[in-house]
Amino acid sequence: MPSRETDIFMVFETTQPNPVRFAVHVENKPGGGRFREGQAADYEPRAKHMLNKAEFLNHTDFVTILIATSDFRERFREECDLLQEFIPYEKIAAFLPQFGP
Repeated sequence: MPSRETDIFMVFETTQPNPVRFAVHVENKPGGGRFREGQAADYEPRAKHMLNKAEFLNHTDFVTILIATSDFRERFREECDLLQEFIPYEKIAAFLPQFGP
């Protein structure tokens, strides 16, 4: 796997009715940023590579999420769509003002 980092990586565990661990892989792109070559395309394969490994807490499922400005998403739509979910900074700013304009 290419050597890349995930901006935020979290593993959660449900306990009812059966224990299940799942990971959240988050890429954060500030408004003026851009993806490095191949970065967006590498997200899902890297997430799959991390499944069921002790060093990543043996999670069995995952989701990839992009947080960025809506403008970023429009400028790089094809790459952004390679991640499963999108959360715009504008929505986050309602809870964390630092994500606002």
